[in-house]
Amino acid sequence: ATVLGSRTFLRRRAGPQRIEVGERWARGEIGVRHEHFVSEELEFQLKHLVEVLRPAEVGPTVVIACLPDEIHTFGLDMVAVELSALGAAVRPLGRATPLEEIAETARTVDAASVAISVSLFAEPEPTRKSLATLAELVPDGVPIWAGGAGSADLGTRPESVQVLSHLDEVEEALRRLQPSR
Repeated sequence: ATVLGSRTFLRRRAGPQRIEVGERWARGEIGVRHEHFVSEELEFQLKHLVEVLRPAEVGPTVVIACLPDEIHTFGLDMVAVELSALGAAVRPLGRATPLEEIAETARTVDAASVAISVSLFAEPEPTRKSLATLAELVPDGVPIWAGGAGSADLGTRPESVQVLSHLDEVEEALRRLQPSR
């Protein structure tokens, strides 16, 4: 990551490697232990990158979390690196976070946005319902960014919930936040 830069590392190494390993696991070419090992190593590297980038926090505060039924955090770790590399103050809550806790954290840290990672394994209808409830709970004017492989199937959602289909959209979403936050 130090040779490529953190954002390039996400796009050229971490993301593609994770996809390849997931596909190989799905085809039965590798076992769960192999998939878990690669996932844990990538998670370690991504969390380390966030820690390295944290001193540069100069931008808006973004709370990042997974919804209560979501246990897959790879997308969350990737967006944490992306946001940190862009100077945002990232406040990670991790997997399976209660909606009330996400909203209370957003209020407590005066978050400019809340980013939710939605994995490929997330069920669309419960995810839509959770995002609608979360939209009611977060402070007014705080957008919710939903991203990840499972966010493509969200369909109708509250106006404050924005789907970021690709990691490249994070920079523009961050730019759109009010500069006063």
